[in-house]
Amino acid sequence: MRVLDVGCGQGHWGQALAHVLPRDSTVVGIDRERDWVTAAQRRSEALAYLPITFEYAVGDILAIDLGIDTFDLVTCQTVLIHIDRPLDALGAMLRVLRPNGWIVCAEPNNLVGAVTFDSRAWESQLESLPDDVELTWRCELGKARLGEGFNSAGELLPGWLASLGVQSLQVYMSDKAVPVWPPYTEPGMPEVVAEARRQLHDKRLVYDKQLTKRYWMAGGGNERRFESLWEASLAELARCVKSMDDETWSSAGGALMYVVAGKKPFER
Repeated sequence: MRVLDVGCGQGHWGQALAHVLPRDSTVVGIDRERDWVTAAQRRSEALAYLPITFEYAVGDILAIDLGIDTFDLVTCQTVLIHIDRPLDALGAMLRVLRPNGWIVCAEPNNLVGAVTFDSRAWESQLESLPDDVELTWRCELGKARLGEGFNSAGELLPGWLASLGVQSLQVYMSDKAVPVWPPYTEPGMPEVVAEARRQLHDKRLVYDKQLTKRYWMAGGGNERRFESLWEASLAELARCVKSMDDETWSSAGGALMYVVAGKKPFER
């Protein structure tokens, strides 16, 4: 099989898929960021034991220049949420896909993350959930209004693919969570704790303050309310990190991620 991983980043998604591909398959990854392309190629070297060839190059999802009807599988993961013209991007992916080949996209509903909570919230902070939803919702709205993508595009993905004529559509929700509990030694847990500490050190939530405020204002928020929510969110992050340091923090680590797959029809 020839597989195209669009917006490959550092190669994680395509390299994960490589473990279930037929022998002698080729995974081609493209990304706009040259540094990520270099990192993806370097990461692939650790998979030399697989009978898979990895190729990475700089490329743009909206202008894929790799030939028509070239790949058996074209895929992306958390890419469409950053694109203002997702239908154009999907159209470009379908152009390089062979008839009867599969398109597979993994995209989230990130709004759901605003209503999940951890052990600290259950103990004392459930009243802050409406504030978390407000901050997340306005930032998502603002990001979309600024033409920088919709962070919950996963909800719209099946309809987009259907409108482009994709057949045999299948929609799945990921059943994988990232749970965390003391003493945070299970696989994946140290990384979650380390990321929370980095966010607090950098005074960053999903984005830094400047970008968060930019999205908030574009989403119709006012400056005074933003300052209040920002400071409250950072204070809650600090309390969560302290609970991690005390080894009293835990979370089920759920998220809403869709995997949507379908076939490119033969031309009539």
